[in-house]
Amino acid sequence: MESKVEVNGNGAGGALSRLRLFESIVENANDAILVAEAEPVDEPGPRIVYANASFSRMTGYAAEEIIGKTPRILQGPKSERATLDKIRAALKAWRPVRVEVLNYRKSGEEFWVELDIVPVADETGWFTHWVSIQRDTTERKLKEQKRLLDEERFRSALGRYSSDFVAIVEADGSIRYLTPSVVEVLGYRPEEMVGAGFSAYVHPEDIWRTREVFAEATRAPGLGKPVEVRVKRKDGSWLHLEVIGNNLLDDSSVYGIVLNVWDVSERREAEEALRESEKRFRQLFEQSVDALLVHDREGWMVDCNSEACRSLGYSRKELLSLNVRDFATNLLSEEEKLTMAGRSLWERVLAGEMEEETSFHIGEHRRKDGTTFHVEVGVSAIERLGERLIFATARDVTERKAFEAELKYQAFHDALTGLPNRSMLMERLRHALERLRSGRFKPGESVAVIFMDLDNFKVVNDSLGHEAGDRLLVEVSDRLSACLRPGDTLARLGGDEFVILLENLASTPESGGEAAEVAVSVAQRVREALDEPFDIDSHEVLVTASLGVVVSSPGEDRADELLRDADLAMYAAKKNGKDSHKVFDPSMGVHALERLKLETDLRRALDGDEFVIYYQPKISLLTGEVVGTEALVRWDHPRRGLVSPVEFIPLAEETGLIVPLGLQVLEKACRQARRWQLDHPTDPALKMSVNLSARQFRQPGLIEDIRRVLRQTGVIPSSLILEITEGVLMEDAPATVTALDQLKNLGVGISVDDFGTGYSSLSYLRSFPVDYLKIDRSFVEDLKDDAEGQGIVTATIALAHTLGLQAVAEGVETEEQLLRLQELGCDFAQGFHLARPGPGKVVSDLLASRNHR
Repeated sequence: MESKVEVNGNGAGGALSRLRLFESIVENANDAILVAEAEPVDEPGPRIVYANASFSRMTGYAAEEIIGKTPRILQGPKSERATLDKIRAALKAWRPVRVEVLNYRKSGEEFWVELDIVPVADETGWFTHWVSIQRDTTERKLKEQKRLLDEERFRSALGRYSSDFVAIVEADGSIRYLTPSVVEVLGYRPEEMVGAGFSAYVHPEDIWRTREVFAEATRAPGLGKPVEVRVKRKDGSWLHLEVIGNNLLDDSSVYGIVLNVWDVSERREAEEALRESEKRFRQLFEQSVDALLVHDREGWMVDCNSEACRSLGYSRKELLSLNVRDFATNLLSEEEKLTMAGRSLWERVLAGEMEEETSFHIGEHRRKDGTTFHVEVGVSAIERLGERLIFATARDVTERKAFEAELKYQAFHDALTGLPNRSMLMERLRHALERLRSGRFKPGESVAVIFMDLDNFKVVNDSLGHEAGDRLLVEVSDRLSACLRPGDTLARLGGDEFVILLENLASTPESGGEAAEVAVSVAQRVREALDEPFDIDSHEVLVTASLGVVVSSPGEDRADELLRDADLAMYAAKKNGKDSHKVFDPSMGVHALERLKLETDLRRALDGDEFVIYYQPKISLLTGEVVGTEALVRWDHPRRGLVSPVEFIPLAEETGLIVPLGLQVLEKACRQARRWQLDHPTDPALKMSVNLSARQFRQPGLIEDIRRVLRQTGVIPSSLILEITEGVLMEDAPATVTALDQLKNLGVGISVDDFGTGYSSLSYLRSFPVDYLKIDRSFVEDLKDDAEGQGIVTATIALAHTLGLQAVAEGVETEEQLLRLQELGCDFAQGFHLARPGPGKVVSDLLASRNHR
């Protein structure tokens, strides 16, 4: 009795019936069916959403074990990567794919399946799932494998899955059968070639060889020799094919010669490329500017290039008979001997102990004639025919080593005199002190340093020129060298500074005195050596020097401290009048530290606006009115209170800090002057005097600074008086005239300060565009009792009036001085008797009381 299922009904009932039918068909299908989500294609792969009963029977996985997993659960160690890549590529392209793949059951057993995978889209055309249909082909596969193993004649023919193909030809050479893959290799379909003679496709130059091998194959059953021939493709191009014939003419199932054919074009191209590469490498090897050597692990030469032969002076035959130790005379530096335990660099490279692929070291090679030269050797390990060898490059670095030696010499020697420089001096001094500390000197011995500076060397440069100054320094160094004992060091630090290092100074009676006495005797010899004039460009030049001497203390001295102490002693000698020497005293260090601290505080004070201006009124001796003030800087130190200018102005001059300090004073004084001119208007306006130091006066930007201050403060230019000492004006009189003219063009007044203390030339004084002569306080003090002082003051006032200038007296301390100055016709005066210096507010009150009575 037959049962029927109605599947043709309309409506929902019919659709449901059809769906159940399809589910039943899928569930009960003999083939394993999987349904997986469309994404992701890449790791971890699409997840399985359905597996039918056949899949569970085939793999051993129950449906609940496989749902949610990916098909990769079926893969194992022997799964072919190429097949899996083919599947992945098809999935990414959303196209069906058929493959035969090796899978693994849950038990780990291998099985083969023929796999069809197709994409499934919804009603919108969007791909939503993959359906995989798997047919177990294990039995067929095993039979094939068994047949291939049992039947050697088919093993090669059917065991290939590449672009190769198999042909069966008759005894006369005509083609009876071709595998379909021939189209991928030659472009012909099998039917296009069947019946034709195989030799019809062979290159004419290869036909004779092909016929010879074919004839030999027909004479004896079994596998013949492989032959490589060129075969024409359908497009007319030629391919290199390798062919092996298997004579199965006596096999009734084949009755023919089976030809296994491989496309070896790529291999031929690779071999040709390799030959070209080897040729190029050999050319590079031979043409290298470096010596190239290959030797084995024992050091015996295996290969070398022409540069290696040329540099070492051997023929190629001679060099290849040598061991690397025959010409590499210095395989290890002293440092390498310690760190490498006596083993050469290439021995360590062979042992795999070096981190870098190529390691370098500097060594020496010995030529055939016995001479040696420096080489930089690079060593790396290479493989050749299964043997581990050393490939070495050797570059002649003789010139580089000479250049490095020259650089090293220059780094430690003075370029002008050839003497050791500061770096070498400090190195030798450190070593000497280290030997003292370690007891390598005799008991009681010490080290001394003599720091020498030529006196007034700048005069030689300014008068004779810098080249003459350089020649003088060379001659001085020659004389100094003659004063030294063997083993002593003479160094030039730069400029006109020299240092002598005395070692092994004994402090015993047998040595003739204390170490300090020996060092002082050397300093005296140096001064005596300089007594004789030098002949520089036909000019007789007399040179003196100031020297500082310091002797080391046992175990306490550092090199830089010893040099510093000698430098301090030298400066003490300079302050003592030059042309002398001084032995270092600890008090010098204390003074130096105090000076350093003061300089540090001074620099901070500039940034911290610690400087204040006191103003000393200037009185007209004709009217008794305040006509102006002089700006006097004071330092309001945060700890010390007001610091006298006598203490910090010289240091500011020496360090150059006077320039920014002077600019601060100028700016503050001009602002104050402008306020007074507005608050206390007079005719003419109140004047403000500001001192210019020597450094300020020679500063290139002085004119622009003053112009800027005048513009920013609004002070009347004619009310600003710049006071410059007589000595500064006479340093370079011609240049002074130019500078003063530029200042006068700004509209400011010029006053010659401390007049009478210098050596002014009246001719220059007449040419200077100045407005005031300021009589120094030392002459004002002598007005009462000193006739000479009265005469100088009288002459100065008369000179000022003769030149059309006004005279100003400073330091007026008594009524007698004031009356005498009035009698002599002095124009202005300032001093404690008239008004003490004070802050701006105090002077403001004074202006209000005196000028508005």
